[in-house]
Amino acid sequence: MTDLEKLRRENIKRNQGLLKKLNLDALNQSIADDVRVKKELTKPKRRPKAPPKEPAIPTRRSRRLAAPHEWTEEEQKINLEEERARERQEKLKALRLLKLTGDFTLGDLILDRQLGHLKHEERVLDVKDEPMEDAVKDEDTDEVKVEEPDIKDEDMDSDNLDFLLNLGEKYSAGDFFEQIKQREQGKSLDLKKVRKEFEKVELYRKVSPASTKASYNRITTMHFHPAETDRLVSAGDTNGSLGLWSVDESTEDGEAQITILKPHGRSISKIIHNHTNAAELLTSSYDGSVRKLDIKQLKSTEVLNIDVSDDLIGVSDINVLFAEPNLLHLTTLEGRYYQHDMRLPFKGMKNNDFLRLHDKKIGGFTVSPNLSYQIATASLDRTLRVWDLRNVSKANSLSEFEKARAPHLYGSYTSRLSISTVDWNSNDHLVCNGYDDRIKLFDFSGNRKPYTAVQEWAKNYQPEVRKKTDSIPDNLKPFNSITHNCQTGRWVSILKAKWQKTPADQYQKFAIANMNRSIDVYDESGNMIAHLNDEEMTAVPASVAFHPSQNWVVGGTSSGKLNLFT
Repeated sequence: MTDLEKLRRENIKRNQGLLKKLNLDALNQSIADDVRVKKELTKPKRRPKAPPKEPAIPTRRSRRLAAPHEWTEEEQKINLEEERARERQEKLKALRLLKLTGDFTLGDLILDRQLGHLKHEERVLDVKDEPMEDAVKDEDTDEVKVEEPDIKDEDMDSDNLDFLLNLGEKYSAGDFFEQIKQREQGKSLDLKKVRKEFEKVELYRKVSPASTKASYNRITTMHFHPAETDRLVSAGDTNGSLGLWSVDESTEDGEAQITILKPHGRSISKIIHNHTNAAELLTSSYDGSVRKLDIKQLKSTEVLNIDVSDDLIGVSDINVLFAEPNLLHLTTLEGRYYQHDMRLPFKGMKNNDFLRLHDKKIGGFTVSPNLSYQIATASLDRTLRVWDLRNVSKANSLSEFEKARAPHLYGSYTSRLSISTVDWNSNDHLVCNGYDDRIKLFDFSGNRKPYTAVQEWAKNYQPEVRKKTDSIPDNLKPFNSITHNCQTGRWVSILKAKWQKTPADQYQKFAIANMNRSIDVYDESGNMIAHLNDEEMTAVPASVAFHPSQNWVVGGTSSGKLNLFT
C-alpha cells in the first residue's frame, strides 16, 4: 500500500467518526417527523356535500313552454293576441323611423310629449290593419268601429295649434321690405360701435328660461324666422321632430308657447323659410325627404322624396336663394348634389340626375348670394370645394368610385381633419370650421391677393395650382385662421358657423357655439364682437341661428332647450 493510499483511508476513517459525533441520522428523522405533523395539522377538512339546488322557477313563463298539456281554445286565443301585440310594436318601431310620404294636417303631426312619438300615429303611419287605440268594439256584432277624430276641435284646443294659425296670418311680404333694401351693401360700421351694441344683448327672460324646451332629443338645426314682430324660432332634432316657439307669446302660466310636431322619421338636417310666403317653412331630413310646413293653413306637404334605390339617401343640407325662391338646392349624405324647381310636381329621380361633388358625406354647403351658379361644399373627406354649375359634364368627374357628372371645380382647400360646414356671405367671404379646431375665413371679393373677384371667374377658370400633378387642386387659402374648440363628441351636435344674412347695421358677422356654454360672434375679418353667455345656460347651445337682420341669436342644446339672446 502506498503512502497516498494510506493517507486517503485515514481521512475517510476520520470523517466517518466526525459524522457519528454529529448524529445526523437522528436529526434527519426529527425533521421528517415535524414535516409530517405540520401536514396533518394543515390538511383541510372535508366539507359535507351541499344538497342539490332545485332549478329556479321564473316568475313569468311562456304558456307555450310551460303547458304540460295541449292548449285550450282560450289559451290559444291569448297567445295569439300576445304575438300580434309584439308584432305590432316591432312594426311601429320600424315605421317611426321611416320618412312620411304625402300631405298631412299639423294636427296629424302633433308629438306626444310623454311617449316621444306621434300622438295620432294611425292617421300618419301605415297601421290600418292593426287594432287602433281609438277603436271601439261592439259586443253584439263583434265588429270594430273606428271613431273619426275631430281634428279641429280636439287638436286646436288641446295642443294649441290655434296660436300657429293666428301667427301665420301676421306675416306678409312687407315684413321683408327692410331686408330687401339692406341687400345693397353700404359702408361698414366701426367695430367698437358694434361691440357696444352687443353689450346690450342678454338672455331672453320674458318667459321662464326653463320652459323654452322645444324638443326631448338632441337639437341638430335651428332657424330664426326673419319677422321682427311675432318672432318665430324653429328647432329640429335627431328624432325628426320640429319645435316651433312663438317668442312673443306665452301660455296662461307665463311659460314659452311651444308646439312640437313630427314631420320626419330621422334627424332634421336643415330648416329654412320660403322667401315668397312668410308662413311656410322647408325642412330636410336624413330620411331622404324635404317637406313644406304651412303655418297659416296648418298643413305639411311633401316637396320631394329621394327614392332611387333600396339604400337610404339622406338629405344633409338645403338652400334657397332670395333671388330664386322656387329653386331648391340640396346635398346628400353620399356626397351628391341636386336641384329641384318647387313650382313643378316632383316625379321622382334617377341616379344620373345627381351631380357627384364628393365621395363622402357633404356636411354642409352654401350658394353664393350674388351668383346662384357658384356653390361651396364642405365634406367628411377633409376638403372645402368651390364649384361652377354652368359647366357640368362627366369630364369634370373627380370621383374614385364612378364616372358621374360633375360641375367645374374652381378649387379646393384641404384640412387636417373633416370640415363640418361652410357658409357664404354677400361680400363674397366664406367661413368654414371643422374638427381641426380652427375657423377659417376666405376672401374672394377681389380685395385680397392672389384672388380676383369670384363674380368675374369664368366657367372654366381655376386659380393657380401649387402642384400641377394634383388631380384635385389644393389652391384655395384662408386669409385668417381662428382657434376654436370644435370637439363636440357624441352627445353634442356639430358646431357650425353661420353668417347673418342681411344685417340691418350692414356689418357682416357670423355666430358659432362655444363649448364653454356660450355663443361667439365674429366679423368677416375675424375680429371677435361678442361672447354671449349667462349663468342659466347649463348646456352647450351647439346649434346656432342668427336672425337675418337683427342682432338676435338663438342656440339649441342636446336636451332640447333654447337659449335666445336679444
